[in-house]
Amino acid sequence: MELKKIKFFLTVTIIALSSLLFNACAGSSNFNNGIKEVYYFRGLVHNVDKNVVTLSDGSVWRLNRFLITVNLTPVYVVLPRTLEPGYLFINGMSYRILGADSPDFIMPSFYHTGYYELIGSIDTVHGIVKLLDNSEWAVNPKDSTELKQWNANSEVVISQAKNEMINLRQDSKIRVRFLPTRIKKND
Repeated sequence: MELKKIKFFLTVTIIALSSLLFNACAGSSNFNNGIKEVYYFRGLVHNVDKNVVTLSDGSVWRLNRFLITVNLTPVYVVLPRTLEPGYLFINGMSYRILGADSPDFIMPSFYHTGYYELIGSIDTVHGIVKLLDNSEWAVNPKDSTELKQWNANSEVVISQAKNEMINLRQDSKIRVRFLPTRIKKND
């Protein structure tokens, strides 16, 4: 009887793990399924001391490596709404945030909430950005020139309102509209 219980437990475990693996590997065409929710804000460098960056808002960030830049350089700080480390984007590079030395840095006046993901592909002819989660975004035709400067695999943040996409490495943004999945009918 004990052997039957073990076989049943192993079977249920294998099915559950297979289901989890399938869902993790299968692409999702629904927005926000797999995209990280984040806090983000744009700031300016006030001072740099090796791997410690002070921004003009007074926040102090310890990074995973040394940073060389000049004051007033724009940066984006992206902080996942989970326990994962955040990132600081500056001069086309990303730096992992090891810690914040000013606990009161998040003030409603300057942080935003949004969604973080990587660009999978860009169709500049039709003005479509496809993210790695398989969601598709139509780009406002007025931003088509800016879109031509973007590259696949770039990190982007989508605004909470889902009407703006920010390229974190290039410090540029475009207006977008989410395109719901088009279901193909079988004849």
